[in-house]
Amino acid sequence: MNLNELAGSYLLSMNHEQESLCIEFVLLSESGQKVKLFAHNKNTSPILVEFVGLTLKANFTTCDGVPSLGEVESVEVTDSGFSLEGDMGFINVFADTWYFENAL
Repeated sequence: MNLNELAGSYLLSMNHEQESLCIEFVLLSESGQKVKLFAHNKNTSPILVEFVGLTLKANFTTCDGVPSLGEVESVEVTDSGFSLEGDMGFINVFADTWYFENAL
């Protein structure tokens, strides 16, 4: 899976580590697969995460009625990281490494 495939998925949870060493997103893809997206820096320096127009609501659901924080409507990959845009606002992540794994 690549980041661009996240457009149309739903954000189920987000965990931004206190010292800003990493961020984890759990998403539900359009195909129904739950995935975790991790981002960090290889040299373990803190990452930068910008929240623009952040809106967290408990009233969003997927088409199947699964509670979510909203739909990820677009994804942009840059030289310095990536950004997610959707019902929750903009989340800009500045990190040099990111990867996916299956979520339970």
